[in-house]
Amino acid sequence: MGALARAERTITVDVGGRRPAPSRPAASACAGGILVPAAANRVRVVAAAICLVNAERRKLGRRMLRRSPRLALAAVNHSKDMVRRGYFEHEGPGGPLFETRLRRVGYRGLTSAENISYSLGDTVALTVRAWMASSGHRSNILRAKLRSPGSASSSGYRRPDS
Repeated sequence: MGALARAERTITVDVGGRRPAPSRPAASACAGGILVPAAANRVRVVAAAICLVNAERRKLGRRMLRRSPRLALAAVNHSKDMVRRGYFEHEGPGGPLFETRLRRVGYRGLTSAENISYSLGDTVALTVRAWMASSGHRSNILRAKLRSPGSASSSGYRRPDS
């Protein structure tokens, strides 16, 4: 099964049943919320994602996340690895584990979580909205003990054979 098929299965969310409607951050609430990730806007996409996640945290009185260069490096490295080796998972084929990736960049935080996405033309705001509609992703975003995001956009990274 290819990375794209796994990605579609990973980001599919169930919003049916009796759950409350998912939170819908307005793309205009954060500069860049309407962007579709691309190589030319990688920095703005990351800033928009952090802004939109913080908007969700603010709604529940959570502390705002502040950028961590070490976590950003871990995220960029993982994004490049996923593109280079053609997978979409929290752990690459044969590793490394999430915790190992954090240790490799010198991050020693006590609490960590990871949300990844695979954009099929979705805006940053739609990605955050999908995360908020998914109980696991939502839990990660709203975890009170989190302090820093490690955000990266793999848009524009190319596999060596492409």
